[in-house]
Amino acid sequence: MTDAYEICVSVGSNADDAYEMVRSALKFLGQFMRGARVSTIYTTPAVNGCGLIYHNAVAIGMVDIPIERVVCLFREWESENGRKREVADDGRCIVAIDLDVVMVNGVVVREKDFEREYFQRGYRELII
Repeated sequence: MTDAYEICVSVGSNADDAYEMVRSALKFLGQFMRGARVSTIYTTPAVNGCGLIYHNAVAIGMVDIPIERVVCLFREWESENGRKREVADDGRCIVAIDLDVVMVNGVVVREKDFEREYFQRGYRELII
């Protein structure tokens, strides 16, 4: 018997095509997670002070593989879709796409992300 886990994922990008990057990531998550629910895509300021606006979303759904494998699959998908820490000509950091498992079975596993507005805004959409 395979264990199932409910995961809650934070998605973000501050690339030039950030909206499309987040939309593409949500499509990936929708195919990867059973019963996935996704927030709208919204913008938030960068928390690291780099000045770029992020596009964000949150997704909740079920997976049938261990969380460690989920994280590996997310890293692979990020790399395949341009995830590199780049610095723009004006010195700002560019994050093509970021997928982070923030909660597993209702338990917070990334406290800093959980507390941030870029996660809370989408999470509130899904739990209210």
